[in-house]
Amino acid sequence: MAIDHDGRRAVCAAGDGSVKLWDLEDGRTLATFEAGAPIPCCALARGGSTVAVGDIRGRARIWRLSGR
Repeated sequence: MAIDHDGRRAVCAAGDGSVKLWDLEDGRTLATFEAGAPIPCCALARGGSTVAVGDIRGRARIWRLSGR
């Protein structure tokens, strides 16, 4: 799990390969991604506009979110 610098958003990755971006102010799920493999690490860029993850197969994925 990673939390944005202002504490408003968080990204959380799971062993099933799913990744969720959360709005911590109201508990809403803002986005859900499927990476296809378990995700041991994740990061959230300042402002919550970019999510980066690394899976157990050594692949990195970056998702850019518009309008977040």
